[in-house]
Amino acid sequence: MNPSISRRVFLASGIAASILGSRVRPLIASEHDEVRSRSQTLIKSLRDYLLAQQSPDGAWRSQTYALLKSGQALTPFVLSILQDCDSKFVESVTAARARSWMSNHMRNGVLGVADPDVLEYPVFASAFALRCFNAMSDHDAVVDSLRRFLIGEQFTESRGFSESHLAYGGWGFGGPQPAGQTGHMDLAHTRWALAALRDSGHRRAVADVDSASEQSHLSRTFANAQHFLRLLQKHPSERRPQPTLENTTSQDSTQRTAIYDGGFYFSPIVLAANKGRIGQTQGQTFFRSYATATCDGVIALLASGVDMNDERVVAAKTWLQQHEDWEYPDGIPRDYPEPWGEAVYFYHQAVRAEAYWRLGISGDWADRLVDRLRRHQSPDGSIVNRRSGLMKENDPLMCSALALIAAHFADRQLSGIPASSTATR
Repeated sequence: MNPSISRRVFLASGIAASILGSRVRPLIASEHDEVRSRSQTLIKSLRDYLLAQQSPDGAWRSQTYALLKSGQALTPFVLSILQDCDSKFVESVTAARARSWMSNHMRNGVLGVADPDVLEYPVFASAFALRCFNAMSDHDAVVDSLRRFLIGEQFTESRGFSESHLAYGGWGFGGPQPAGQTGHMDLAHTRWALAALRDSGHRRAVADVDSASEQSHLSRTFANAQHFLRLLQKHPSERRPQPTLENTTSQDSTQRTAIYDGGFYFSPIVLAANKGRIGQTQGQTFFRSYATATCDGVIALLASGVDMNDERVVAAKTWLQQHEDWEYPDGIPRDYPEPWGEAVYFYHQAVRAEAYWRLGISGDWADRLVDRLRRHQSPDGSIVNRRSGLMKENDPLMCSALALIAAHFADRQLSGIPASSTATR
C-alpha cells in the first residue's frame, strides 16, 4: 500500500470522525425506547402493506410497470427483505407460497427467463431468489443451480473477457450475450450477485457441504470481483485506463493517485449510467464518485471478502462520512436536466443505511432515518417517490420494499446488532 495514500485516508477519517462525533448527542434511555418503538411501528406497517400486495398464487407483481408485472423480479426482492426482517417468517405459509411460485417459474435453474423474448433482470431476480432459498435447509438443488448461474454470469475468461477488459469481474442484467459482450452491466448488479454468493457460501461452509472445492471456487469469483471494484474505485494500483466519454488514455502513477478519493462510480461500460458526471484533474478526465455508487461499492468490497480495516474500505467509509447528505446523494449534480438525484431518493436511503450499519458508523443517523421515512408514508403503509419515476420508485411496491430495507438496517443500528453477527444481511 502506498504510505502517502494510507496516511491521507486515515488522517481524513480521523478528522471526519471528530467532526461528526462533536455534534451528536447520545440518546437517553427513554428517548431510545421511543425511537425504537417508532422504528418497529414503521417496519410493521411496511411489512403489512407488502404482505397485502401478494397475489393469491404467491407472487408480487407491479401494477405500474409492464416489465415487472410477471413477478419474477419483484417476488424474490420483496420476499428477501420480509425474511430479513423476521427470521421466523421463512416458515410461514406466505413465504412458502412465494418460494413455490418462484420454483415453478425457474427455467434451467434460473429466475427471470420464463419468457425468453422478454428477460426480467435474471441476475437481480436470481440473486435475491438465492438469498430466499438459502434460508431453507431443504432446497440444496435450487441453491446450487442459482449459484452456478450467478458464477457463470460473471464477466471472466469463460465469457470471453480477459483481465484487461474494463468489465472483467463484474455482473450485468444477465442472459445470453455473444462472447466478449456485456449488455448492460453495473456496480449494483455486481453487489447483489456478490451478496447472494457470500450468503450461500457461508451457509454451505457451516454445513461442510463440499466446502473445500466450494470455497476455492468462490474465492476465485470474489478475487475477480475485487479486480472489477478496483477500477470503479479509481484505485492507484489499477493499471487499466479509466473510461471517459472521449478516447481512453493511460495514466501514470501520479495521475492515478490524483483521481483517487475513495468513492466509486457506477459502470465502466454503460457510461451514461454514471450520474456523477465527468471530473478533470491534472489533465485527466474521469467519472466522479457519488454517494449511491460508493455505498454499493463498499458493500460489494465487504461481500467479496475485503477486511473492514483494509485501506479500500476505510477510504470508501471516509468518503461517505465527508459526503453525509441523506436528503440528496452527494456527487450527483443538482443541475441535471433530469432529476436523477430525486429519482434514487429511496434507493439512497436503503443502500446508505446498509453501508452505515455494515461499516459500524455511529451517530444519530438511524433515528433520523426512521423519522424521515415516516414522513413519506401513506395511510395504507406504503411509501412512494412522488418527485420522480425515472428509477421506478413511483411504483409503491418497489419503493416500499426499498423503504423497508432502510428501516430494517436503521432498526438493527438502534438495537445494537453488530454487522459481524450476520453473513451479509
